[in-house]
This record gives sequence, structure tokens and C-alpha cells, in this order.
Amino acid sequence: MRIIEPARGKDASDWLAEGGTLPEIETLIRGHDALTPQTLNAWTERWSEPHSSRDPDIDANWPAPLQLQSELPATQPFSEDLLPVACRSFVLDIAERMQVPIDYPRL
Repeated sequence: MRIIEPARGKDASDWLAEGGTLPEIETLIRGHDALTPQTLNAWTERWSEPHSSRDPDIDANWPAPLQLQSELPATQPFSEDLLPVACRSFVLDIAERMQVPIDYPRL
């Protein structure tokens, strides 16, 4: 595996949009050695965002997160009588085959 940086643009799609060609990319690939654990670590360090560079003002502008509900509110059970007669047996069959409540296939 090789990691290459195109001469134009920030990624492959930008590079292609700016007129990059297959022979150019092949030349770039041949000019880079395969990844080793050391070069992969160097890339990781290079592109990892250091925690100290975060702007504290940005974090201060975010509102406090809201607590999520742990459960959905209770609902009344769905009655098969509410299904149209024409499709009731179809929905009941699907619910039985899928081993789910009839609420699922009726959607």
C-alpha cells in the first residue's frame, strides 16, 4: 500500500478535475515506497489533530448537550382490525414469517 499526495488539488477527485492523467498517477505511485509501520506512524502523526490546537472559544459556543430519553413513550397496541381487509392477510403473513409485531410490516 502506498499513500501519495497529488501535485494538484487536495485529493484524487480534485486532481482528476484539474486534468490529472493516468500516466501521471502511475509515475506518482512508482515514486513512493510501500508503507512500513514507521512511515504509517509518521503519516498518522502528521495528519492527526493535536488536542492542544483546539480553539477553546469554539467549544464555549456550543450549547450543553441535551439528555436523550432512554425509552420511547408508551403507545397503544396496533389492532389488525385497523388494516384494510384487502391487505390484512398479507400483513399478518409477513409479521408471522418475520416474527415481528404487525406494526412493522404495516408501515
